[in-house]
Amino acid sequence: FFFAHMTVNSVQCLQQVKEQQSVRAQTYRKFESAFAEYLRTKDFKPYQTACTECTLQFKACSEKVVSIERTFRDSGNLPYADLLRKLQDNEKMLLQLTVQLQQHRKNVPGPDEDSAVFERELEHLQKQRLQVVEGVNEVMDEVQIELTDLLMGDA
Repeated sequence: FFFAHMTVNSVQCLQQVKEQQSVRAQTYRKFESAFAEYLRTKDFKPYQTACTECTLQFKACSEKVVSIERTFRDSGNLPYADLLRKLQDNEKMLLQLTVQLQQHRKNVPGPDEDSAVFERELEHLQKQRLQVVEGVNEVMDEVQIELTDLLMGDA
């Protein structure tokens, strides 16, 4: 594959990226679950608390991945650094779209309002979010391929 650079820490760093993505996935589940509960109960306080907790968790994950990206960039491993930059850009967009979707879903139109417009906008946001999720998954597939190649090279 096109990543020829190997430093002592490449395997460790890529494994840490996978761990952070796992934490992000758990955090998204918590975020969505809190939002669903908010829609069901209309109790904003638990949702607000979950938003704060999730924001802090997303920030921590992002800082760790950015630190790994910087490590790769500083060591001259630009392909890995660029891969992680792409991941971070996708994750930023994913969080923005997730929040937009939640805000949109919170504003369900009343009986006098045009629900067709609401549905079209909802569908558009869902489609955009799905494309970004696919982008994240593609990057993580690349990370896994690189990790496998590095580990097999060590065997």
